[in-house]
Amino acid sequence: MEIDNPIKIASLFSGIGGFEEGIKLSNIPHKVVFASEIDKYAKLSYSANFDSNCLYGDIKSIDESEVPDHDCMVAGFPCQSFSIAGKKEGFNDTRGTLFLMWLEF
Repeated sequence: MEIDNPIKIASLFSGIGGFEEGIKLSNIPHKVVFASEIDKYAKLSYSANFDSNCLYGDIKSIDESEVPDHDCMVAGFPCQSFSIAGKKEGFNDTRGTLFLMWLEF
């Protein structure tokens, strides 16, 4: 069954598409209109599993006016600043504050 008005999703710090997969599995009619990821391996995985026509690179180089209209924004902000995989500098690491720039968006 085709839905006339699927929920338009914008995904920031998309990784391999965890939010997208969850939304897909929920059977909620949706269309991802924008996704952003910087890691080249995560982008390869994302592209293998989802439509990569809407996949962009570094969120720091994207102007908010470039993000299409959307109904819902999801974001898995970068964890390297907080996890054992990184230097654990938290908010002192720029990556740990990137999500703040999009809070008012």
